[in-house]
Amino acid sequence: MRHLLIAACLVLAVGCADSHHLIQDNKYAQEKVSPDGTAYIARPADGYYGKIHYEGSGAMVAQMLQAALLDYMMQVDISAGWEKYPAALKAARRDGYTYLFFPTITHWEDRATEWSGIPDKAAVRLVVIDTASGRTLSVATVEGTSGLTTFGGDHPQDLLPEPLKEYVDQLFQN
Repeated sequence: MRHLLIAACLVLAVGCADSHHLIQDNKYAQEKVSPDGTAYIARPADGYYGKIHYEGSGAMVAQMLQAALLDYMMQVDISAGWEKYPAALKAARRDGYTYLFFPTITHWEDRATEWSGIPDKAAVRLVVIDTASGRTLSVATVEGTSGLTTFGGDHPQDLLPEPLKEYVDQLFQN
């Protein structure tokens, strides 16, 4: 009986744990970003899952990325609204930013995990551009999946701050 109780506790503990991943695109040599530069974050389009629109998710992603970047840079601004890549690069160049951060929500799934056993999921592709040259400095995807026993507390946006910070840390550290 005691072994069954221990096994149940282990399953519950593992089920509670969120998982996070940072996947670097090795086609691009990840170059370091200078803390002396300035950053323009293009607000991504909101996430969808099937026909479900997660209003405000694009703004949340941009704000989480801004928070991570502000640990290293003095000026990090977010676009006023959603922009396609050409418009974002043009705006970043026009306003004299050193870097364009272009996030894209590739997966956003908010589930009633505590009832369904289906985890929340979020994934964001991040592209960093040197605005002067238009050269891609880094491409990566951050992903998060909730544990199976969330007790109603997790949402996709709760899964991203840690992998976003890990990615930003790598951009600035030697």
